[in-house]
Amino acid sequence: MEAAGSAWCGLPPAATPLPCGVLWFLHIPKTGGTTVRHYLQRGSHKSGWKFVGLLRHRLGYLNDTTHPAGWANATAVRAGGDAADDAAAYVAAALNSRTWADIRREVEGSTKPRLVVEQHTGSLGLGDVLLHAPLAELACALKRKGCRLMLATALREPLAHAQSLAFYHGISRHRFDTFGASTANAQSRYVMGSALGRQSGDDETLRRETLSTLDYFEAVGCTEAANCGGIAALLRTLHATLGWDAAAAESVAAERDGSWRNPTNSSAKYEVDAAMLEGARRHTRVDDAVYRSFVRTDGAPCPPRPRARLRCGG
Repeated sequence: MEAAGSAWCGLPPAATPLPCGVLWFLHIPKTGGTTVRHYLQRGSHKSGWKFVGLLRHRLGYLNDTTHPAGWANATAVRAGGDAADDAAAYVAAALNSRTWADIRREVEGSTKPRLVVEQHTGSLGLGDVLLHAPLAELACALKRKGCRLMLATALREPLAHAQSLAFYHGISRHRFDTFGASTANAQSRYVMGSALGRQSGDDETLRRETLSTLDYFEAVGCTEAANCGGIAALLRTLHATLGWDAAAAESVAAERDGSWRNPTNSSAKYEVDAAMLEGARRHTRVDDAVYRSFVRTDGAPCPPRPRARLRCGG
């Protein structure tokens, strides 16, 4: 947890309205994204927007870098005769799926498209695959209609994230370190992703590329209320951007502990000792650097965030 007086610098000081376009929410597992999904689903239904879930496609956990099977499958793909061809075939199949057809149809067939996309477990990697081709093309198509693409996500304090992942997957305490090694820097790897699972690569490259990818995001929230206002702060940014009912964001945030609550919110019951925490720190160094890049601890206002822009044609 950050010191008192720290500021979270991932959210815009003032929302830029999105009267039409696509809100693309990258739902990193175990970061509070289930709450955001419920808000977006409810708000879409009430406000005349279309909600699309971009989820697992064909090869199961191939791209879910928070799940050990994702990296096992990625290794199997690499071990094949031609991993590059396998990856290309996977990407092509995913982009020809019904879900992508729905997204393209909504954007191309409407004069003022209004679409919310939740990208979650097992879909194509954003930083490695989607960002500079499909999403750039989507952004250009929207721009021609006077609309725009907005990217949003949430990060979680890395030690709490590691604990929640282990709890979710039913990992025993004596396997905690092994599991942590197999899912190291899961949040950064999830931001980047790829059809090959993003298992390889040095930490500095992963840190640099993750931060560069997040520069395209208009809103980067965080899970911890003490650090950034929690998921409620992200919801307030989203409703102000979309022009939806402000009360809806507050009510969904209040329902976070309600009947549909993600059961892994109880991960605090998963006890860890000092040795386990030290292991988790070793396995989350990149995630920690990325998370802390959004934290200001000197009491000064957040500086303007660098904003990268997608270009037509990649």
